[in-house]
Amino acid sequence: LDLCPARARPAIRAFTGATVSGRMSSHTEDRLKDFCRLKRRTPASVLLACYAILVHRYTAATTFIIGTPMAGRMAAGAEQVVGLFANVVPILMNVSSMTHIDQLIDQAWEALLEGMDHQMYPFSAIVQSLGLERDLSREPLVQNIFNYVSVHSNSLSIPGAEVRPFRTDIFNAKYDFALEFIEDEDGIESLIVYDEKIFDAAFVRRFNEHFCLLLDQVVDSLANSVGTVCFLGEEERQQLLVDWNQTQAPFPES
Repeated sequence: LDLCPARARPAIRAFTGATVSGRMSSHTEDRLKDFCRLKRRTPASVLLACYAILVHRYTAATTFIIGTPMAGRMAAGAEQVVGLFANVVPILMNVSSMTHIDQLIDQAWEALLEGMDHQMYPFSAIVQSLGLERDLSREPLVQNIFNYVSVHSNSLSIPGAEVRPFRTDIFNAKYDFALEFIEDEDGIESLIVYDEKIFDAAFVRRFNEHFCLLLDQVVDSLANSVGTVCFLGEEERQQLLVDWNQTQAPFPES
């Protein structure tokens, strides 16, 4: 899945990463959670559906895969073991302009639940079983990631030690494009990690703006189907519909 790259894809990926981050306003967060309670769905499923809408509208793809990392700690006793068990689960999305947004949210919710049931199956085994031809210019099967995590300062307690999250700068990008949401005591933060050899910063900032506008449309129930969602701001709408369509020209008298 090529999410409208701004540059030609390098023959060999360099994994050079950059980020664009922001924090969801408290007003938007409250509306999102109210919408989730009304629809009896999780914020993760609503945000994944919005991501799928934007991918479809950007690329016109109707069937595509978005990967999501999961904890991989379903085995008995794994919760007490120190180490990284995370595994990427491929989520198949089917979207068209006629798809009802509620149906897409249900699809995302069911896909995430199904993914949780199969999170112990190694991603590398999926790639091997599919017999995919390896390509040094992209990751196999999954090039775009979605992730929603909840991080709270009191989630881990060790006697005699203070435990708190520690943020680090991100200088690499394993995937082309990763959209992540981190929920903590202060609200919900969005983080886009992208390969700067494929995308430029202006494209990613515009994608982030489009996502915010699209989310507002969805949680306010202003659109019924994927094709009717509008994610353009007033300035961009003016540019696309008016400024770039100034085609008046004088006609010769003879």
